[in-house]
Amino acid sequence: NDERKLIIEEIKRVKKKHPNHFLLTKPMIRWYEFPNHVGYCHWGDTALHFDISWKSRRCFSDADCSNCGCLMGAIQNHITLLKTPKEMFKLI
Repeated sequence: NDERKLIIEEIKRVKKKHPNHFLLTKPMIRWYEFPNHVGYCHWGDTALHFDISWKSRRCFSDADCSNCGCLMGAIQNHITLLKTPKEMFKLI
C-alpha cells in the first residue's frame, strides 16, 4: 500500500544518510517491501515458540503474516543479525 511505500522510502533515505548508525541492513529493508511472509519467516518457521502454558505456537506473536512488519522477520536469522561485537554493543 501507499503508506508502506512511503515508510520504506524514508527508511532508505535515512539509511543512505546514516549508513554507519542506522542498523537495518539492505536485506532487512527489502523484507518490508514485500509484506506477505506467510510460511516464509525464519522466526515463525524454524524457531520454537511457546505460550504461557508451554503450548507450542508458530510465532511469539499472533500478528498477520500476510501484512508483515515484524523486525524479527526482517532479521530473518539471528546469526546474521550481528556481524561484530561492536555492532552488538550499539544495540545495548
